Amino acid sequence: KIMLALIIMLIHFLQRVQPPVLPYLQDKEKFGLKTEIIDNCEVQFYQPKKDYKKMFRKNEMSVGKLFVGFFEYFADFDWNNEVVQIRNSNKMFKLEKDWNQPFVAIEDPFILSRNLSSGIRGSSGLKL
Repeated sequence: KIMLALIIMLIHFLQRVQPPVLPYLQDKEKFGLKTEIIDNCEVQFYQPKKDYKKMFRKNEMSVGKLFVGFFEYFADFDWNNEVVQIRNSNKMFKLEKDWNQPFVAIEDPFILSRNLSSGIRGSSGLKL
């Protein structure tokens, strides 16, 4: 669970760094997603566009700069109000998800109601 949370944090950062390194694959307008209902679940299928690769080759930051940027981004992240999520570019707030705890909130991209950091408690020593 911790490893998945860290991966989500990394993807979240790489989607938001300017210019972005990774896309939001659920961004219907940019990626021409085709939505279908299969077994009562909404699924989306990516339809490749010619310029897709060009869009995400613009970031020329070194791995070292990205590494430092990751820590700077999360040092300034609004942990009290925002949710780390990778589904779309909109900010998501804890109130939207009814997650009222004052600690880290990381949305599981597969089970949207699950907070991957739900095990972090005030007694864990984490100060935000």
